[in-house]
Amino acid sequence: MNTTRLFLGLVAVLGVTLAGNPADADELVHFESAPVKLSPLRIRKASEQGENLPQPQGTPLLGYLSRPQGSGPFPAIVVMHGCEGMRFSVKDLWPKRLVSWGYVVLVVDSFTTRNIKDTCQSYLPDRVFDAYG
Repeated sequence: MNTTRLFLGLVAVLGVTLAGNPADADELVHFESAPVKLSPLRIRKASEQGENLPQPQGTPLLGYLSRPQGSGPFPAIVVMHGCEGMRFSVKDLWPKRLVSWGYVVLVVDSFTTRNIKDTCQSYLPDRVFDAYG
C-alpha cells in the first residue's frame, strides 16, 4: 500500500469517525505509524541467504484530538511537532486556534512512545511515517 493511500485512508477514517462521534478537546488517542516497507534489495539479499524477513510493524504513537462543537462533518488537520517535541504552542495554542476556525485537529506526538526528548541535533526518518499512521 503506498503512502498516499495510507494517508487518504487515515483522513477517511478520521472523517467518518469524527462525523458521528463527538470527541472531547485534547482527547488522548493511540495509533501506529505507517510501517517501513522492506526494500526489494533487502528482501532479495535475505532470500539469497535463506532468511525470511518479517514485515516491520508500525510504531505505537500518541496523539491529541480536538474538534469543534457540533455534529460535523469537519475538515481535519494533522499537526506534527518540531525537533523539540510537544511544546505548548503545538499541543495547546495551535489546536485551539484551528478548532476555533472549524477544524478537527490531531496533534501527533512522535517522541513519548520512543522515549525521545529532542532531535534537533539528529536525524529521525521514522517521523515521516508517523504522518501516515
